[in-house]
Amino acid sequence: MNSKYDLLVGCELDLYLAYRLGTLVEYLGNSKYILPIVKTRKSTDFLPVLHAFREIRDLLPEFDIEDLIEDRVCYWINRLGRDYKSNQRLTRKDSEEISADGLLLADLFSTELINQVKLELVYNGCLNIEDLLQTSKGKRSVIFDSKIWKKLPKIAKSDFSQGAICLLAGAYTPAAMVCLRGMEEVIRDYYRIKIGEPRRKKLFDLIDELKKLPNANKQLLGYLDYIRAEKRNFAQHPNKIFTQKEAESIFTLIVNAVHDLYSKKIYLILNKSVFL
Repeated sequence: MNSKYDLLVGCELDLYLAYRLGTLVEYLGNSKYILPIVKTRKSTDFLPVLHAFREIRDLLPEFDIEDLIEDRVCYWINRLGRDYKSNQRLTRKDSEEISADGLLLADLFSTELINQVKLELVYNGCLNIEDLLQTSKGKRSVIFDSKIWKKLPKIAKSDFSQGAICLLAGAYTPAAMVCLRGMEEVIRDYYRIKIGEPRRKKLFDLIDELKKLPNANKQLLGYLDYIRAEKRNFAQHPNKIFTQKEAESIFTLIVNAVHDLYSKKIYLILNKSVFL
């Protein structure tokens, strides 16, 4: 099943919220024709004007709208809350002013959305798109357990987030490469905990040294060596192009390896840092 999403630079554009905001400012623009109730404590089939302004205020942060819009909205929230009693209808004078402001807000809102750089995505893969979106924004999701996500090095978090963005955008070769780079940082972090600062050692040397430890988990390290040898080295070949299936497979392999590596059984209490 195809799912269509718009991603803004740094945040997700929720199309439903954009539609809702548009209907609210249009409602304000038409308020002079209906003279609606300003506020009420009872449930009603018609949206009170003050409630509409409050909802617009709450929606503005979702779109990073400029301060000019928010200032005008807050002006009306304060004025209507102060000057009107419950169930009182909007005066003709205020309705005309609010209608004018509603049209202005609609123009400003349209301009802001048009000027925002966005990328329309259509993703149809084996991974859950909602979880990928969460990971792409640097947030925990079903993909990475919350406790595991907190333990990840900053570089690894960034790489895995970027990898999720690449998967969503259909850029499968960059997705595979940046995820593998994130996995390398995870292995280096594991080396720091078990042995010490890895400095400029190659990934092969790090895994080889970890295998020689008395309490080495050779099965896990063998899995990491497989990712290094069969995936990481292969990705560095200048002519390699990854398919969607290959990129998703690498992403899944890395997620499993990360969870195994940061599990309670693997990490130790070291240097007064507790990994639980």
